[in-house]
Amino acid sequence: MDYRRTSFLAESAPDTYRFLSELKPYALIYAGILAVAILLSMFFQWNVVKFFIDCMMGWTLLSIPFVGVLIVAFDKEILLPQAEHWEPTPKKPASYKYSMIWGIILILSGITALYFSNQYKKHYSFQCQSFFLEQPTGIYHLSEKCEYIGLNEDEEPIDNVTLSKVTGKELLEYDCEFCDACREWAEDAEMEYESSRYYRQ
Repeated sequence: MDYRRTSFLAESAPDTYRFLSELKPYALIYAGILAVAILLSMFFQWNVVKFFIDCMMGWTLLSIPFVGVLIVAFDKEILLPQAEHWEPTPKKPASYKYSMIWGIILILSGITALYFSNQYKKHYSFQCQSFFLEQPTGIYHLSEKCEYIGLNEDEEPIDNVTLSKVTGKELLEYDCEFCDACREWAEDAEMEYESSRYYRQ
């Protein structure tokens, strides 16, 4: 009896599996660029690095196929008996069950990697972004024109308030608090962006 090399993932989506397998050479280039971008992001807050991080990490049209290629690359093929057309389909061996378990582990690992890479992307984006830090309150704002600058919780003026422009990385060194109004605006803007992107798709 003839045998063929396959796996649970290859059997589940053969066309997609074959397509992702053909992308392995490009995935090596992708991994190299991503590794350089991550390395630079640890020391510098540059917009060009942020551009590559934004495109290549998280839930993007580039990173999802890349993770798919990694899943295929780490997948382990097994030997299955190849029956002729007139022969009954042979029973799958126990190794196929192990292949199924391994395939599920790879998929879950890929989803986890995408989630944490998206968290890192948001963290680096915060480090690169400019804010306006209010002293002595320690509240930071998205804009120097925020109408709540210099006001306390009761919206009463605070004396001797100064404003300085800082980056997100600098804010991490202080015990600061995000302006509630700016936070709400940022959340609304993100929801609107995600919604518009969904409808465009």
